[in-house]
Amino acid sequence: CPGFWPWYFKFLGRYWGFNSLVRLALFLFILIFVGNVSPLRLVIFWAVPLCLSSLQLFYFGTYQPHRWHDRGAAPERDRAICAQSPDRPWLISLVACYHFSYHQEHHDYPDVAWWALPSLYRSLQQQPSQSPRSPKLGPKIEPKSGLKIGPKTWPDRCLELPPAAPLRLSQLD
Repeated sequence: CPGFWPWYFKFLGRYWGFNSLVRLALFLFILIFVGNVSPLRLVIFWAVPLCLSSLQLFYFGTYQPHRWHDRGAAPERDRAICAQSPDRPWLISLVACYHFSYHQEHHDYPDVAWWALPSLYRSLQQQPSQSPRSPKLGPKIEPKSGLKIGPKTWPDRCLELPPAAPLRLSQLD
């Protein structure tokens, strides 16, 4: 299981391919040599925020929700299945990448806007029989491939639960 940094660089590799890096280098070349933009300003106002925001997105949106908290990193095949949504105060959740840590809810209800995810989370916690997550059983997501994973192949924290009932925005707080 990869640790934080190997997983982060693999995450970046999925978003930044060779063609993206070539376009970026060309754009920076034009800014520096044609646009006469200071390289120091590019570093301070572009590169540093880019790196910090990618770390924020990775930590709150991928690493924290998909790792097994009691066992370190989850095996590759189980990361998408075992997403967890930490129960955070609203403001902390907002600062942590616009409620991106409500990862499970986002996957189960992709039509719900980012600003409604905390309300969705609270609504699901009040209806454990319809929730894709239960405090005792842990999270569960059906794979998009349609592959059915039975209880024996599911990680023990990701047990089979009944599918969640569709929610409408009018049902949220």
